[in-house]
Amino acid sequence: MKFFICFLILVGLTSCQSREDKNGVMAKGCEAAAQGLMANSNDQIDSISSQTFSNSTYGSGYKSVSLKANLMRDGYLEDENIECIFFENEGPFGIGYSAEFIHISFNGNDIGKDAEGNIKGGINDFMSITDSVGKATR
Repeated sequence: MKFFICFLILVGLTSCQSREDKNGVMAKGCEAAAQGLMANSNDQIDSISSQTFSNSTYGSGYKSVSLKANLMRDGYLEDENIECIFFENEGPFGIGYSAEFIHISFNGNDIGKDAEGNIKGGINDFMSITDSVGKATR
């Protein structure tokens, strides 16, 4: 019994990620999704000037990430908003956190799953962006 209690305390102390760390994972993933959309253009993200995180209207477990990006476009900096939706997964005791990419709205593009689970913007774009996000958040 003592071993089990010690194990629970150890797991609780070593496996929890802070909300700040989780938000960092999603922000990094959202930026990677936007970069994936710009892969065939000369545009690039110069910097991220602000980040906001909130519960999504998609439902429980879904988080909305809003980034204000400074894009280098044709030699000029322009402000652009990037909006992403992620679904957060976490095992018992906070073990095994992951944030699954769901949707991005950026630069006139609307790609990913809508609230009903239908793919918007084409399955190939969605799969390519999901792969970029996965690589960035590992």
